[in-house]
Amino acid sequence: SPATSPGRHPGAGGGLAGMGMRAGGAGAGASTARGGASGLRSSVSGAGIATARGGALGSGAGANARASLSASRSGALTSRGGVGASTTGSLAGLSASAAASASGPVLHANDDKEARLKRLPKKPVKFEVLRDDQLKLAEDDLKLALAPYVRADVHALLFKDFKAHIQALEHLSDGALAESPALVPGNLDLMLRWVVLRLCEQAPNTQSLLRVLDFVAATLAVVKDQGVRLSEQECALFLPALVDKCGHPMEAVREKFRKVLRTIPGLFAASRLVGYLVRGLDSKNTKTRLEVLDALGSLLERHGLDVVERGGSKALAEVAKLCDARDTAMRTAAMSCLVTAYKVGGADTWKHVGRPSDLVKSALEDKFAKAAKEMERKREGQPGAWVKGGA
Repeated sequence: SPATSPGRHPGAGGGLAGMGMRAGGAGAGASTARGGASGLRSSVSGAGIATARGGALGSGAGANARASLSASRSGALTSRGGVGASTTGSLAGLSASAAASASGPVLHANDDKEARLKRLPKKPVKFEVLRDDQLKLAEDDLKLALAPYVRADVHALLFKDFKAHIQALEHLSDGALAESPALVPGNLDLMLRWVVLRLCEQAPNTQSLLRVLDFVAATLAVVKDQGVRLSEQECALFLPALVDKCGHPMEAVREKFRKVLRTIPGLFAASRLVGYLVRGLDSKNTKTRLEVLDALGSLLERHGLDVVERGGSKALAEVAKLCDARDTAMRTAAMSCLVTAYKVGGADTWKHVGRPSDLVKSALEDKFAKAAKEMERKREGQPGAWVKGGA
């Protein structure tokens, strides 16, 4: 699966190891301080009391014993005061360290993207839902890869529960997208891998999923504003999951998916995007197939038949196969997509439809004829030279 593709940074392990050593050192120091404090209190007070008792019993002089005991108690209290001051100082130091880790840039410069991309597949692959153990391995791998490039407190939030994910996205949106957009393209492949993991969750929290999709749309907009294009590898790891999951049961979530899909042609060739969308027509989820047909229709409307001709895609032939589907909504969506193709491509559309059954061919001829009359009535030109809205 694309989400399990190795993208580990060579220095990531060392980065985490260094973090672990620092954490271990701090823990050991704290333990030593506590042990020393406890031992100091026990040693000082115990020794003083033992001396006092020894003095009282040995000399038999009550006054001397009380004096000795009083002195030892004073020493113990003094020692406790010293330990308390030491502990307060240690806690203050830990608080200062925690505050320092939560400050500074959220993202760091990442110059190793090209090396990571070389280890990722370029060609689109069929999306497959990951098992729990595969998800865990992919998440552990990404955790290592992201460690050198994301601030420590945000990095920890990225790999907790959905509430922490929402907090992490707020930090990334406010601290990375808004304040340091130039660092986003270098980290984009890693961020997209994290998004894919969230999409692959068996039962993702709806609130978290909405925020993830908003974050993706905003991130892609930042990348586009900088004139950067998505690489083949980034699309190969991200688009299969995006297309497969776009048929979410909730309309509000599907609209977020549509927004992200509409952003892709500005960053990646529309003809290449069609290849990913066609794979979505094989989905068992009816809503996913409907969303894919809608997206294909939008691409045809904006770019014409070029989107299927340039890539040598058989997209329209696959769409034609759904024109005799049992589901009424599916048949209607497939016909509508092919009518859009006819408006922008005219008679050339038939070359891409393939060899539909006689029943489907007859239905398409009827739909195309009605579309041509409607275009004439609305003064939108002729099939093959569609001017939508007469503009």
